[in-house]
Amino acid sequence: MLDTEDTQNLIRVLESDDKDENLIVTSIQKMSRITHENHVPQSTITKINNKRVVFIIDECHRSVSGGGKESGSGMLLTIKNTFPRAVLFGFTGTPIFPQNAHGEMTTEVIFGDMLHKYTLANGIPDGNVLGFDLYREDTFQPNEIREAVALRAVGAENFDEIGENKEKVDLYNKWMHETDMIKVEDEAKSLYQSDEHHRAVMQKIVEERPMLSRNGKFHAILATKNIPEAIEYYHLFKQHYPEYNVTAIFDDSIDNNGGGEYKEDAILEMLEDYNHKYGTTFQQSTYAKYKKDVAKRLAHKAPYQHLEKDKQLDLLIVVTQMLTGYDSKWVNTLYVDKLMQYVDVIQAFSRTNRLFGPEKPFGIIKYFTRPERMKKNIDECQILMLSGGFSAGDEPDGSGKFIANVLNNKDIAEAIEGLLSRGGLILGICNGFQALVKSGLLPYGELGKVTKDSPTLFRNDINRHISQMVTTRVASTNSPWLRGMAIGDEYTIPVSHGEGKFVVSEELARELFANGQVAFQYVDPLTDEPTMESPYNPNGSYYAIEGIISRNGQILGKMGHSERYERNLLKNIEADLEQPLFENAVRYFIG
Repeated sequence: MLDTEDTQNLIRVLESDDKDENLIVTSIQKMSRITHENHVPQSTITKINNKRVVFIIDECHRSVSGGGKESGSGMLLTIKNTFPRAVLFGFTGTPIFPQNAHGEMTTEVIFGDMLHKYTLANGIPDGNVLGFDLYREDTFQPNEIREAVALRAVGAENFDEIGENKEKVDLYNKWMHETDMIKVEDEAKSLYQSDEHHRAVMQKIVEERPMLSRNGKFHAILATKNIPEAIEYYHLFKQHYPEYNVTAIFDDSIDNNGGGEYKEDAILEMLEDYNHKYGTTFQQSTYAKYKKDVAKRLAHKAPYQHLEKDKQLDLLIVVTQMLTGYDSKWVNTLYVDKLMQYVDVIQAFSRTNRLFGPEKPFGIIKYFTRPERMKKNIDECQILMLSGGFSAGDEPDGSGKFIANVLNNKDIAEAIEGLLSRGGLILGICNGFQALVKSGLLPYGELGKVTKDSPTLFRNDINRHISQMVTTRVASTNSPWLRGMAIGDEYTIPVSHGEGKFVVSEELARELFANGQVAFQYVDPLTDEPTMESPYNPNGSYYAIEGIISRNGQILGKMGHSERYERNLLKNIEADLEQPLFENAVRYFIG
């Protein structure tokens, strides 16, 4: 594998016929400079074009951003036009779709159809990444924010200044009592840029770090709005908590919303502090190497695998850098003091969810800025998926109850009620199905409605875990999840569980069948009839029930892992393997 120092060296290895110079690592900037405009001979370009060239581009969503020749999309289009015979493969965790393109090109425009996808919805239940534990942190109480906005709207320092002015009193009351809190927050942006807010965030971080970091074992990232704010946070920690190992990283080549006048001095100060603390010798001219050193220290990579605690980083302050494409299993907390939406949310949150072990069961996210707006951005989903895959260890009678307790949390319960009231959908598979049943969302469609006569999921008849393929038959189509299917359609899907036996009273079972709430049943593929016999009904579920829906069809729970199907898997099984639940749900919203 060859690295390239500059464009001339890149051209040399591209022209080379040496078999040991076939795999090249380079940058999009260097590659885009191989053009006529940069005085590269046509004979050189033709020679390279006559080869079989394949470009493999990591983080390819960056290659469709911006405008002009120097942007990611401009450079990649230059490469495509210069080397039209080349094949491009792009890899990204956050492709740009029309919904989050913000007027820029989508990933599909440059790279073509998506060949394969593996998302958080796959990674979390597969146990390849952790889930998230999300907390809203209020540095101001809602009434404080309302009063600040209301007083500013009427041009007063306090309510007494308003006096008997009816117009001002009415306007004050409108902001205090009538205006939606999200709109109030939008008018109160300056509060979240105040010293009071920054100090409150700092205090919260310091108070809880011993517990969240497991006494310094794990590290945290603080994401800020812009460079001046990152610098201000750095100075606050340095002044008030000099014992904390804190540094900051931002792009030293951009002003980022007006940070130019502070930036150079701040970089020099941070480098001096870092050098003093860690015995390094970085200068402004080697700022890029400083950033790499910070990344290695935060990830415990060579030469920092066995650092003493006083040589580790407690907190890294960033603006945008390190929030995408950076992995460290030693980072378990992200503090967010900026407004995020769309792809930025998933990218940033995912800095915390790399696997570690029992001491890190999930990634911790705490958000401070305009919490109502941020909550709305998070809550603006249409589908809630509760995963399987041995959630919480799949302890006997434990996983489903654990998730159900989370669902019954006041804030979560309100969010679920809101999701359902606006026509959203919920799907629970395996442990997720257990949680839906134990919380009351199935079969009743609402939380908390659980009695001694409610259905439950019990240990398999063989009293141990089972993992196999089963055949299930569609028993109802009264749900958006089931649209396009027909009663009697059969699908062969994997099951993998220890507690999958659906237990229900005869009276309630009759009601479920009568209401069309039994979605799927286990069947004997030889007779196409529902069966209680093993191995076709592998857990002994009453009435062969594999999945059920709520009365209105918005909620579906099932034991079979429909999400584990992937094209070109299970080729030795001649059956219908693709159960189009997810496709059906998306079509329900987009028509």
